[in-house]
Order: sequence, then structure tokens, then C-alpha cells
Amino acid sequence: MNHSDQKAAWDQRWLALKLPPLLLVALVAVGIWSTSALLPMLWVTPLRWAVAAVFGAAGLAVCVAGVWAFRQARTTVSPVAPENASALVVRGIYRWTRNPMYLGFVLGLLGWSLALGTWSGVLWCAALVCYLQRYQIRPEEAVLRQKFGADYVAYCAQVGRWWGYGI
Repeated sequence: MNHSDQKAAWDQRWLALKLPPLLLVALVAVGIWSTSALLPMLWVTPLRWAVAAVFGAAGLAVCVAGVWAFRQARTTVSPVAPENASALVVRGIYRWTRNPMYLGFVLGLLGWSLALGTWSGVLWCAALVCYLQRYQIRPEEAVLRQKFGADYVAYCAQVGRWWGYGI
């Protein structure tokens, strides 16, 4: 293993599954608010509020559907302890996305950005997606692959991380 591989491995272990995603969402929401004046939208109409509300409601609905499916399966919702999962959830919203709660967070934050009338939220959400992908989703997937084996691999081939077919 060369030096950059060692650094990446250490980096991955140090941050993987450490920060609760809800804390990240709160930090990103504050970041969007604090930078909202930097990239204002020119599209300032009442329609913007309606679209923001749709994004926010969709985000909340997707999150709630994910939590509901986990509760129905009687498994943990904790994103920092995927090893405690007692069931592989593939029903409900999990037929369309492997990460509905993260998808819902991003949709909600985009709605927040629209409500504030700023494009900065797009940048913040892109950063959040990158962070979640590397330090939350991939480590979760490694644990679930080890725990549920071929069933999880088959599920991943059918359902995408964020939406649609497997990746």
C-alpha cells in the first residue's frame, strides 16, 4: 500500500460513520442560510415558495417513508451503527432508493435553498452528497454487504443508491 492509499484508508476510518447525518443536515442548513446572499436567485416570485414547499414536503415524505420501513422491519435507524441492523429492508420506499433518508435530507435542503432564494444551496447539497457518499453510504454498504451477503449484493444490483436502478 503506497502513501496515498494509506492516507485515504486512514481518512476513511477517521470520518466513516462518525458524524450523525442529522448534524450534517443542520450544519448545511446553516451554511446555506449564512451564504444565501452570495448567490441570489433572480427568480423571486410566489411560485418559488410553492416549489420550495414541494421540495420540502417531498424530502420529509421520503425521510418518513424510510424510517417507517425500518420501524416495520424492527431494525435500527441509527446511521452510525449499521452493524446493529437486524433485517435487510427492501420494501416500501427501499424499492426505489437504498438511501431514502439521505435523499430526503437533500430534497429538503434544496427546498430550504429555494425558500431563501439562493443558489448556494445547490453547492452545499453537492458537498453533502459527496460527503455522505464517501463517509456514510460506502461504509454502511460495506457493513451491510458483510452482514447480509448475496442478498444485499443482489439488492444493490436492482436499486440505486439515490434513485432508480443499481449503482
